[in-house]
Amino acid sequence: MTVGQALSLSCETSGGKPLPRLVWWRDGRVIDDSFVTTFDNTVRNDLWLPSLDRSDLDATLTCEASNSNLTMPVSTSVTIDLHMPPLSVHLLGADQPLSAGKEVVLTCLVLGSRPPPVLTWQLDDRILSETLAQASPNSGWNETKGIIRFTPMVEDRGKRLSCRAKNVNISRVNEAGVVILEPPAGQHNAGYFPEHYKEDAKHLVVYARPDVQLALGSNLMAANIKEGDDVYFDCRASALPPVTRLEWFHNEKKLSHNISVGIIITNQSLVLQRVSRHSAGRYRCSATNREGETESDVFHLNVKYAPFCRSGQHRVYGVARHEEARISCDLDANPSTSLHFRWLFNSSAGVIELPASTWTAEGSRSVARYLPSSDLDFGSLLCSASNSIGQQAVPCLYHVIPAEALRSNVCHPTEVRVIDTERRRSSFSPFATFCKRR
Repeated sequence: MTVGQALSLSCETSGGKPLPRLVWWRDGRVIDDSFVTTFDNTVRNDLWLPSLDRSDLDATLTCEASNSNLTMPVSTSVTIDLHMPPLSVHLLGADQPLSAGKEVVLTCLVLGSRPPPVLTWQLDDRILSETLAQASPNSGWNETKGIIRFTPMVEDRGKRLSCRAKNVNISRVNEAGVVILEPPAGQHNAGYFPEHYKEDAKHLVVYARPDVQLALGSNLMAANIKEGDDVYFDCRASALPPVTRLEWFHNEKKLSHNISVGIIITNQSLVLQRVSRHSAGRYRCSATNREGETESDVFHLNVKYAPFCRSGQHRVYGVARHEEARISCDLDANPSTSLHFRWLFNSSAGVIELPASTWTAEGSRSVARYLPSSDLDFGSLLCSASNSIGQQAVPCLYHVIPAEALRSNVCHPTEVRVIDTERRRSSFSPFATFCKRR
């Protein structure tokens, strides 16, 4: 039987003199004594209970026949067994934030279902699992539960996770007296027997490490950044829970806010003022929340600059008269292709430009062939170049001295006069060195 159904019982007896009384009893009290006698001296009592409820479970109904105090009454009994739908469902463990990628055990607690119901776990419209609930220890039949092992993902954030309990043993009798075991087609999800289902649902809150994207400022072109430009980056970090720490790194070295050196960190932005070639390299940001830390992809910043002299070059050449010297000029530049070189000779007699036929260039290196024939041909060679960014600011200086002066090992600092033939002005470089015999 099912809660809510009507129960009809008929009790008959025959024989006995006088004819017996036929009475229905429950728990020591009479519930129906309206018996009738038929034409063949059969006594009958029809018991009608219009709607069974939960209090009727395991109730014993006794039909007793008695005709006098001189005889022992006779009786027969029936015990009511009920199938009962769930009273309530409680989804436990999903009412607090879950961590993306970490498995949790969720519990569906059902009260009032007999026998244990089928539990359907569902995420939005997707069924995750269907299992039979199990009785909880020491709770009897009234409390049943089931569990599911669930690993939430970031994309599950905001989705509806539900547990539905259904007692599949419950049927319904329609108006024609026919037992209906399943809802009509198409009405299963419409709650055709809503009293047979109970459901609890939670909208998932999923915590995860930050999602981090590093981007160059929207009005900047990565291919056109040069020395002296201002550059800024955006570290787009979205996170639940919110970001608690955001850090910037250049070539794996942590950057700190320092206006004096042109590093400005505000909110999720990094500003580099007047970048130099030393500002080039690998940039990344990292964001941290209570779930952990996420690093962005690396952004390779390319800073273009005009040519300048490489360090560690051979600067002094000892050459005999009428002996050709090969002077190598190595530059650093970005871009380093299509450099336009220029060679000048500076001596006490003045400054002259070397013909293009006397030197060669390949990439960022130029080699000049220089042949002194008199004392006036000893002095300084100036090498410079330009690229698409600009002209080299300070030429490279190479000193050509007599070979015997170099062998004397007598050297002292000397100022070298550098003449800018284009701007018609001269300057002095105090770091040059000449070697002369004393």
